[in-house]
Amino acid sequence: MRALFLLSTMALAGTTWPTPFTAEQIKEGCHEHTITFELLDGSELAWTFVGDGTQAEWVTAVDGHRLDGTKRASWDELRQHASYDKATTRRARDVMDTAFGRLEGWTYVQTEGETVSSWFFADRLPGPPVYMTVVEGDEVKARMVQIERSGG
Repeated sequence: MRALFLLSTMALAGTTWPTPFTAEQIKEGCHEHTITFELLDGSELAWTFVGDGTQAEWVTAVDGHRLDGTKRASWDELRQHASYDKATTRRARDVMDTAFGRLEGWTYVQTEGETVSSWFFADRLPGPPVYMTVVEGDEVKARMVQIERSGG
């Protein structure tokens, strides 16, 4: 009977790694904040979280120019963006030097063929990854690095 319980518990655990934050932590870390990233090409991308906080609502600006429209999602939908498959992804505790100082957190590294994507989520900065990169072969295809957080 105990073995059956253990097997069913393992099945419930699923095939994805636990996400680095809960939906509530993401809400607390993002609502009424602006999070700015530097992209691979040197441009800046900023997400400003607006609204009353019942759901995630944000506007996007690139190099200070606001893009049309307000995006909306539940806080749990944002949490699910950091749900990675255990079969293709390694997860480990890590420390990274960032624009916010030396931070501890979780690094997820996903390998799919020639493409290796990595995300670093800092424990004390709930929300999007502080660092994200996509490498195909020897070429960096994408990079987003948080450089500023304001508001709250």
